[in-house]
Amino acid sequence: MSLKYAERWSRWQCRLLSPLEPEEAKVRHAQRKLYSALLFNGGKPFCFLELNLGGIAVGFLDSNLRDYVVYVFSEEKPGQLFLQRATYREYVGDARGVARADIYYFRSDGRVIVEKNDLLKQTQERAEFTKDLSGNWEPYPEFGQYDSITRLER
Repeated sequence: MSLKYAERWSRWQCRLLSPLEPEEAKVRHAQRKLYSALLFNGGKPFCFLELNLGGIAVGFLDSNLRDYVVYVFSEEKPGQLFLQRATYREYVGDARGVARADIYYFRSDGRVIVEKNDLLKQTQERAEFTKDLSGNWEPYPEFGQYDSITRLER
């Protein structure tokens, strides 16, 4: 796995904006200042991270570099991240248009809210329940050590 760093990942342009040297990204990481990392597997980008003061977003990329799964972690305790939202998208063919988006909101008290959105049919379903969410906690990663939060299967 290899990494590239930048100030931001553009979801619309599907590329890193304003590249950063690893040393600058490391300083930003320590200060919890905004930066992005693009992770490659076998020479192909497979996910990006956006790290900032409030937490970390992880977007998993399809072959068209669209984020089809996004996890949002908040730093709810110093050094401890909590997975607070998971979004799963289905796209219309190779286009950028989203056909379906399912969003899961997780609360540290165990509440889960699920919104299932069919954008083609313009329908939405909503459900709420409680669940053991102890598996949603992750340690804040060391710089460049993102394996724990870039697990697609959760």
